[in-house]
Amino acid sequence: RGAVMGAGLLVSILLARPVWLEALEKLRARHIGCEAACAVVCAVCLAHCVFASIAGGPLPYAACASALLWASEYGLLLMSESRWESFRLADLGGAPPYVVSVTAAGACKQRGSLAGFYRTTVRPGPAERWQVILTPLLLTAATVLTGVVCVGGGKMNQVLWVWSAILSATVPLSLPLTGALPLRRLSRHLARSGSAAAGYQGARAVSTSKRMVLTDSDLFPPGTVELNGLKIYGEEIGKVVSYAATLASAAQSPLSPIFEQLLAAESGVRQPLEDLQFYEEGGFGGTIHGETVMMGSAYFMKQSKVTLPRDLKLKTGVFLSVDGQLIAIFAIKYQASRNVDWALRAVRRNRIQPVLAVREGNVTPGLLKRKFSFDVKPVYPDVSTRLALSELTEQRGEPNAVIYREGLMPYAEIAVGSKRLVHAVRMAAVLSLGSSAVSALLAFYLTFVGAYSALTPVSMLLYLLLWALAALIEGF
Repeated sequence: RGAVMGAGLLVSILLARPVWLEALEKLRARHIGCEAACAVVCAVCLAHCVFASIAGGPLPYAACASALLWASEYGLLLMSESRWESFRLADLGGAPPYVVSVTAAGACKQRGSLAGFYRTTVRPGPAERWQVILTPLLLTAATVLTGVVCVGGGKMNQVLWVWSAILSATVPLSLPLTGALPLRRLSRHLARSGSAAAGYQGARAVSTSKRMVLTDSDLFPPGTVELNGLKIYGEEIGKVVSYAATLASAAQSPLSPIFEQLLAAESGVRQPLEDLQFYEEGGFGGTIHGETVMMGSAYFMKQSKVTLPRDLKLKTGVFLSVDGQLIAIFAIKYQASRNVDWALRAVRRNRIQPVLAVREGNVTPGLLKRKFSFDVKPVYPDVSTRLALSELTEQRGEPNAVIYREGLMPYAEIAVGSKRLVHAVRMAAVLSLGSSAVSALLAFYLTFVGAYSALTPVSMLLYLLLWALAALIEGF
């Protein structure tokens, strides 16, 4: 039986070429990872198989070594697939239209660039860094405990059995999968939505902000905002439309396309504008042909001492005034997109706070609460901060993640998925390394008292599989 187990383990060793290449590459960099630990476990278990086939004794733990070898190879496969998924998307799409960078205000969707995306993707995560530090300690501890059992317990003739038992228990099956499994699942999910995170380090950078900057187009994408009516007071429609289009274009308002359509329908042209100013109350204004022109919400008009109709019940209107006199009311209709509603709910469930970088005075926390039937609870900074953040979204940023599709959903999936990934990797790494310490002490005690019936290869394998499932459940 020892010879049969040894032959099966030897075949597994010969077929695991990627594991040994990875171990050699890390050893050249003076790093001892889980692949090197797997080599030590396989070597000791194979030596025990040879000894058992000659002298008999307890059955070897060849199945445990083969399972660890499979887990190591599967971990390399998952890591390669996750990087391939990200690099394939970046290569096929060329320069991405958007990237997710990290600013002082939180995660921010900016103009796309791939500079630094590949380097960030291949940087190791905490699971790999902890392995480099703790794997040599685990192997040393297992060897020391083996010496204590064999010397102190008088089991020098069973040194290979004791050593293989403690090593098999000390190096958990989940060790090679703690970082690779969650990252692979996240990369597969993001690829379906046309986005990719720059490995663990990119996801960690996005998750640490706990906030995400949202613009007008994120909350109300094209097609969800339309003109629902127009009322003019004492002016020609050509002048009204020309003034409104001029102000909206100069202020880079998200409503500018609506006014541009009206301007084209009236065959009008934009006018020269001077002294453009933004106001905290939700509007902006300037000087056109010596006239003071202001445009904004109803609250802005009231604060500017502009008289409004008494029977006015319009909540999302845009008002235009010239020299303190109201000349036009544009009824704007906002419709809640289902994808935006889903994204905002996912963001709220994961305790990520939106930061509004909006230019339109009607887009306030109150409007979001009415349109999306739940309290989004966003951060609504002052007008200067909103304008600065809005301009920041038009700049190029560091690609912690890339997005190739429009809409808020891919952006939200990156923010939510990054937070879940970081939590899953840390929890899996802690449980994996914690199980290693507990299992080493338990194996030391059982080998010391000679509990052969409790340390059968089948019971050892089931024990390791249960610990691996407990550690990797966050990754699943």
